[in-house]
Amino acid sequence: ETGYAGDTLDYETADRTLLVPEMGEPSFTRLAVQRQPDTRVHCVRSDGTVALLVSDPAENVVCWIDIETDGNIEDVVVLPGSVEDSVYYSIKRTINGTTVRYLEKFALESRARGGTSNRIADSFVVSNSSDASTIASGATHLIGETVCAWGSYSSGVDLGSTFVVSSTGGITGLPYASTTVIFGLPYAATFKSAKLA
Repeated sequence: ETGYAGDTLDYETADRTLLVPEMGEPSFTRLAVQRQPDTRVHCVRSDGTVALLVSDPAENVVCWIDIETDGNIEDVVVLPGSVEDSVYYSIKRTINGTTVRYLEKFALESRARGGTSNRIADSFVVSNSSDASTIASGATHLIGETVCAWGSYSSGVDLGSTFVVSSTGGITGLPYASTTVIFGLPYAATFKSAKLA
C-alpha cells in the first residue's frame, strides 16, 4: 500500500501481508477496492477463494478475512455507492450437475444483521408469499439444491436449512407464514471467541 505520510511529507509504502504472508497464496488473480463503509481490498485468489483486507489507518486497523463459497470465485467488481459500495462476485458453481456462472451481489450490511430481512445465504433470492408453507418460484438458478431460509415471521426467524428447490424454483414445508422469505445456499461459518477470564 502506498500513501502520503503527513509526518515525513512524502509517499511511503507498507506491506499489508507482513503479518500474514500466506494470504497471498497460491496467488492473487484479481483485485478490487471498496471504499464505503470503509476501505476493503477484495483479492481473488487462483484457488477460487478471496482474501479480504479491511484497512483503516486512522484507527490502526489491518485485518484479513478469508471468503469461501460453494464454488469458485473468479472475478470481483466494486461500484461506488453513497452509504455502501456495491460488491459483485463472478462465481462458477456446479448446480444440479451442471457448471454455471453467476454474478452475485453482496448484501448490504444493513440487510445482513438479523431482523425481518436477513440476507446472508449464498446466491440468495428474496421472495414474497402469504402461504405458510410454500414459495412457488424465484430460485430457478438453484433447482435441485438444498437451501436455507430466513423469514419475516414475528421479528425475523431462521426457517431451517433442509429445503430442496423444486423444478419451478420454489420450496415447500416452511414452518412459519412469512410475507418475505430469503433463501439460498447455506455455508458453515467458523467462530473463535476471545479467551474467557
